[in-house]
Amino acid sequence: MCLPSLRSIAVGAALLRIGVLHAQASPPGARQPRVIAKSTTAIAAAATPATVTILALGATGDTLGQGSGFIVHSDGTILTNWHVLQGASSAIVILATRESFDRVSFVEGDSAADLAIVRIPGFALPVLPTRSTTPAVGERVVAIGSPLGLSHTVTEGIVSAIRTVDGRQLVQISAPISPGSSGGAVLDAAGRVFAVSTSYLKGGQQINFAVPVRYALGLLATPIRERPLADVFATGRQLSEALPDEPNSRPPRTARVRPSVSGAYRIDEDWTGTNGSNGRMVGLLLVDGEIGFVGLATRPAGEAGADYVESVRSLRSDGSGQVVLELGERIYDGYQTDEGFFVEGQSTVPTGTKYSIRITATPTSLRLSEPTGLYRLGLRTWFFSNADRVVGVPPDDWQGRAAIVVTRDSIWIDMALSNTRGGTTGIYSEGSILPDGSFNVLSADGTRHLTGRVRAGALEADWVDTIREGSRFQGRIHGERC
Repeated sequence: MCLPSLRSIAVGAALLRIGVLHAQASPPGARQPRVIAKSTTAIAAAATPATVTILALGATGDTLGQGSGFIVHSDGTILTNWHVLQGASSAIVILATRESFDRVSFVEGDSAADLAIVRIPGFALPVLPTRSTTPAVGERVVAIGSPLGLSHTVTEGIVSAIRTVDGRQLVQISAPISPGSSGGAVLDAAGRVFAVSTSYLKGGQQINFAVPVRYALGLLATPIRERPLADVFATGRQLSEALPDEPNSRPPRTARVRPSVSGAYRIDEDWTGTNGSNGRMVGLLLVDGEIGFVGLATRPAGEAGADYVESVRSLRSDGSGQVVLELGERIYDGYQTDEGFFVEGQSTVPTGTKYSIRITATPTSLRLSEPTGLYRLGLRTWFFSNADRVVGVPPDDWQGRAAIVVTRDSIWIDMALSNTRGGTTGIYSEGSILPDGSFNVLSADGTRHLTGRVRAGALEADWVDTIREGSRFQGRIHGERC
């Protein structure tokens, strides 16, 4: 997902995005191969030929921004920051030789780690070696980038600290970096890349940050599947650009049919109306059989929040890979793709305008600590009459699942439970939630009540199912994120 230009870091200050890549320190006592330290001059001479300048371009060809990158494979595979390309429909990569390439495709990336891998049609290009560990605090480092458009700028410093921000490590370095350095290489004293320049502290003096390169090494190991930059980074494109009429504009059908399409997806929804209007929304789809939610936002991908949350009635697929998605009263038909599924349908609003809608869904992962997600549930209930539990009535054990979406102060829960006697119950409703995860949800008819707390991927809540005045089933629900 997209990253803002200002980032709040755990040290309590706003960081301007500029990019760095980092690796985890080795355990104490671990044996390391002997390496020979080089002078800054030697490091710069060896590394500069493999560094690049990246110009991000909008849909009309205007320059959105400029950043840095470096070549990690001789075929033209380049590592940079995700935010360098945010909003771009295309890009230009300029090599150290001043050669430029306007054929730039997306290979892989991780917006949360602020890493993107792109490719140009290169051959036998110089590359930079990498390391999966981080130099010790105090060791010398060299940063190479294109700050403020000044390509191949070399600076020197040390590893100042290792920070943990949002569950990921950042390397704090003193080597100066500025806007435009984003995506540039940060090298150790032997000339190996261990991090990618990503941000600096506004108002600070040589307080800069880099993302460990180890977060990119796994991405580099995945099979290459190139896609246009616009499909990943562009926002606010016209429908004619995003979805041309030719049949090959749709995602290719997959030869491998997945038996289950339940899970979490990033979705891109493009629509056009008979009144000439069109637009694009992005969001998150959570679905497990006949429970789930879709949260859509008109804001760019990666920015927090949702404009609205809607119920998913069901998502089904057959043995041939055909898919049907039911959102509210709308039905979408489509098929599985290599990466997820593609569906399309129509909707008519009260004014009479008919909209054609296309949805592309790509599997995504959510941090296990996040409250939003799919849950597996267990519940034991007892029968109560007024304030007393009725003696002699055995408890019921229930199993189930739930989809939960949490925003700033609201929680949506779609929950289904069943017991061994064939009984079913559940709740679908929106409620309030506090910053500590405490929530209160009441069904529309007022008969089912759920109060508790969801935090760090775990749910603990009291369940009350009123069957008539003074009589109810009550118990404690335990749930864990899938």
